[in-house]
Amino acid sequence: MALRLSKEIASFKSYTAHYLIEYLKQQNARRVLEQLHFFKKRHKNDREHQVWEEGCHPEEIQGDAMMLRKIDYVYNNLLATIPWSGAMWSKLSTGVTPARGII
Repeated sequence: MALRLSKEIASFKSYTAHYLIEYLKQQNARRVLEQLHFFKKRHKNDREHQVWEEGCHPEEIQGDAMMLRKIDYVYNNLLATIPWSGAMWSKLSTGVTPARGII
């Protein structure tokens, strides 16, 4: 179970990083792309940017309250650390926001 979950998380990270980088390129968000390049780990020679931190520590979500806490954490952490407008993030969030819920 844990191995399968780790693979699913790795796949999710890969997909979302690729999507985000392509979106930022389309929006000509050079400053954000430069930061994702600058903070990329030096040994990551197979990519130009790094979106996600390394590692995977899956944790079982035990109920709706815990799920909402995790969604809030990820959403608010991204809004606080990436220098872009909330409107841009809303376009990327695929409908999952604390205010709107899951659609």
